[in-house]
Amino acid sequence: RTMTRDGATEDDVLARIRAQLPLAEKASRADYVIDNAGSLEVTLARADDVLDAICRGAGVDVSRYPRL
Repeated sequence: RTMTRDGATEDDVLARIRAQLPLAEKASRADYVIDNAGSLEVTLARADDVLDAICRGAGVDVSRYPRL
């Protein structure tokens, strides 16, 4: 898909993949992690929770963002 979208070679795409940090490392560096391995409803609820936490931390009224 990346090859088609970006006009990249297979070698370019594989180099990009190899350059990425492992998922566990990314998660350890993140402020928030949304695990999307469950149902869509659970993922959306977790995304809402994270948005709420970000808004609270920034002093933003969470009611300005409707829940899905």
